[in-house]
Amino acid sequence: MALDIADNDFVALSTAIQSGDSQAEAILYNRFSRGLVIMLQQSTSDPALAQDLMQETLLTVISNLRAGNVQQPEFLPRYIHQTAKYTLIGWYRKLSNQEIATDKYDHLAHEGDTEQLYVREQTRTWVRNLIGEMNIPRDRDILFRYYVKDQEKRQICEQLSLTPTHFDRVINRARNRFRTLAKARQDDE
Repeated sequence: MALDIADNDFVALSTAIQSGDSQAEAILYNRFSRGLVIMLQQSTSDPALAQDLMQETLLTVISNLRAGNVQQPEFLPRYIHQTAKYTLIGWYRKLSNQEIATDKYDHLAHEGDTEQLYVREQTRTWVRNLIGEMNIPRDRDILFRYYVKDQEKRQICEQLSLTPTHFDRVINRARNRFRTLAKARQDDE
């Protein structure tokens, strides 16, 4: 017997999926898969990847519907769209992590690059230690956040209650004091 759910009755569709109706799951898939693939393909420019991300998105949504974790089923299309965005973001995060790990090991594979990698790591350690030696805690904090942790200016401004203009002045002074300290340390060596 075919399940009859109106196109925009997302509450009934969600309820049917939560009760274990596989036809309702097929209806959800048929109604949303094509639009998700188009949306994801625009973001990735890769049809196969878009298909994979669509499958992962709908699997997540169906699992959450089965478990009763969707609080407002009347907004199911919005929930599916957001889940697709988060799935895409998760994929990009995994990709960037893979690239970082691959890049690090690729450098180790080349004998000439091993020395460069060692020098780069020594420089990073030296810079971190030098920031730690700075006398003014605010200088240490802002330089560490911006250069070591790679936090965005907007985020630092929010966390430290700074305006963008004030941030520019503070980081400029901190950089100047860092340069002075770095020059003094180099002269000592």
